[in-house]
Amino acid sequence: MALADEITITFDGERITLRPTLRAAMRLERRFDGFDDLIRGVVDQNISVMSALVEETAEYPRNNLGDFLAYDCRKPMAYKVAGLVEPLMALVMSLAGVDLDNLEDVIDSEVEKTPFAEHHTRLFKVATGWLGWAPEDAWNATPGEIKAAYEGRLDMLKAIFGGGEEKSPAITEDAFAAFMRARAK
Repeated sequence: MALADEITITFDGERITLRPTLRAAMRLERRFDGFDDLIRGVVDQNISVMSALVEETAEYPRNNLGDFLAYDCRKPMAYKVAGLVEPLMALVMSLAGVDLDNLEDVIDSEVEKTPFAEHHTRLFKVATGWLGWAPEDAWNATPGEIKAAYEGRLDMLKAIFGGGEEKSPAITEDAFAAFMRARAK
């Protein structure tokens, strides 16, 4: 998983930088009761869903999807919105903690299924407990950063105290895995 997964949306020179923090993931998961509606909203080009994603993850609070889309009124709205689907799908995947680089391995493997809320709570506990981060640092980290730091801590502990058995990675929610399988075909 890429660290510091910042996603930049650019349209005619205007830019919005999005950062998929754990705080944004938790808020969006609660607001939309999981990630299924977020995925569906992005695919369906639902402006309300897209706007919620931008508002929660924008690097600067003043970044607003409405202002961004209204920037150049010479371009049709459908053209502008269609250009947001790919980066916002990548954002949702990063918020969910999905490693797009190893997606095939995760989809095809027998892994523990965990609800998103539980997965994000576990990441917060790992960041603040195992890694000793301050809560604010945990909230501002991406799921990928927390996972990488945790793996680094485990590697350090294995080097000091000897290795143990490897666990398979956890994937969240059956519906999400099914969606990704269908998308990969």
